[in-house]
Amino acid sequence: MSDRISWMKADGGRSLAKSDKVVAASTVDVARSVAAAAVRKGAPMPDISTVEAFKRTLLAAIARPSPAVGGSSGDHIVKVLERLGIADEVNAKSIINEHPEDMSASPGYMVAEGRADLALHQLQELLAVPGIEIVGPFPGELQGTFMFSVALTTATKQQQAGKELIEFLGTPEAMAAIRVKGMEPAAR
Repeated sequence: MSDRISWMKADGGRSLAKSDKVVAASTVDVARSVAAAAVRKGAPMPDISTVEAFKRTLLAAIARPSPAVGGSSGDHIVKVLERLGIADEVNAKSIINEHPEDMSASPGYMVAEGRADLALHQLQELLAVPGIEIVGPFPGELQGTFMFSVALTTATKQQQAGKELIEFLGTPEAMAAIRVKGMEPAAR
């Protein structure tokens, strides 16, 4: 974490804002991401258009992030598998990324290298991986939405620079970059 700003995921920064590590009044939602699926480039596109079709698709070998390392999409995927009643069966076939700092171990790269048939992760994470194609977001009520927020840390020595960065993230230029990366800018 830098001494100027803190990036937060999943809960719109609410939990970190309550922790006294950031200036709560400076917390601003920046972008929303969705959970999505991807396959290796050139592979047949599976049907994920409905909950039932998605459930059938998930019974193939999949790569996904681990909830054990604090990833919000990993937590969401576990809840989806439990809701569909296929957690045990899918867990037995899943390749789970336990090292989020290692991009080559990410779900998208596992699919690109042929180690799994289907990657589940946040859309912007999948878009960054060469050699895969996006199938689409999770269907309907299974869709996860993840909010990315930013705030000044309480330890910042450069409060003005942090405020300027937060302000910049709401400009049309920053919003265009957020969209290009597969996310939606948050309403301000």
